Amino acid sequence: MGREVQLVVHWLLVIAYAVAMFVFAGKQESGAAVTAQFLAKWLPHLERAEIQHLVFWIRKAGHVAAYGLFTLLSFNALRVTSGLRRRALPGAVLLAFAVAILDEAYQMRLLHRTGAWSDVLIDGIGIGVTALGLYYWIAKREKEISQESVSENKEGPEC
Repeated sequence: MGREVQLVVHWLLVIAYAVAMFVFAGKQESGAAVTAQFLAKWLPHLERAEIQHLVFWIRKAGHVAAYGLFTLLSFNALRVTSGLRRRALPGAVLLAFAVAILDEAYQMRLLHRTGAWSDVLIDGIGIGVTALGLYYWIAKREKEISQESVSENKEGPEC
C-alpha cells in the first residue's frame, strides 16, 4: 500500500471511529436504562440492584475499551504522518483525551444520557493502559533495532 493511501486509511479509521462513538452516544439505545432492560431480560434471576451494579461495570469497561482502541488507532495514524512520528504517543493521548472531553460535553446535552466528567477519568484508564503498552512496545522495538545495528557493525563489511 502506498504511503499516501496508508496515511488516508489510518486517518479515516480514526475519524470513523470517533464519529461512531458520537453517533452511538446520541442513540436512545446507548442509555443505561436500555442496558438494564436487556440484562433483566437475559438474567431474570438477578435483582434490580444487582442489575444496576452490573450495568455500571459493563458501561465503565466499555469506556475503558473504547478509549483504549481510540488511542491505538490515533497512535497508528500519527505514526504514519510525516513530522509526527516521534510525537505519535503523546499526540494520541492528547487526541484521545480531547475526544473524551468532547464526548462527555455532548452527552451532557442529551436527554437520555448523563454525561459526567468522572467518565473522562475512566476513559483515561483505557488511554493510559494503551499508552503504557505502546510505550513498552516502542522501547522494546527500539532496543531490538539498536542491538541489530550493533551486531551488524561488529560483523563488518562482507568481502
